[in-house]
Amino acid sequence: MRKIYVIAIFFICILFTSCIYKIGGAEIYKATAETQDGIDTIQKYNIKYISPSTYSLYFITFYKKKGAFAYNVTEKNDEVSYDKINQEFADKLKLKPSYTFWQKYGLLIGLAVVALLFGWDKLVKVFSKEKK
Repeated sequence: MRKIYVIAIFFICILFTSCIYKIGGAEIYKATAETQDGIDTIQKYNIKYISPSTYSLYFITFYKKKGAFAYNVTEKNDEVSYDKINQEFADKLKLKPSYTFWQKYGLLIGLAVVALLFGWDKLVKVFSKEKK
């Protein structure tokens, strides 16, 4: 039964992601802001958040290095070029990276699923012993 769960989760993971893995490369995220000036600036200059080093597998991001906000962002052959924005300016506009649900919580959900898969039999045994 456990094999069926693992296979089902594997195929669900494939459905929710286009990138299977990322090892150490830069990742581009959308940017958002808490102020109207920040939102206007993001739209006008197409500002993005660049994490220079990201490690992920399916929808789970294990590690992403602290990045910077940038404009003139281009990606060619897995290489990202950009012009970095001064951190003080980004702080003034209250810019922040906009992560998807899976980028925020994928690791926690993945760990919970693994814990359930490998601990389900033990959990069932514990509850069946209590009923006797």
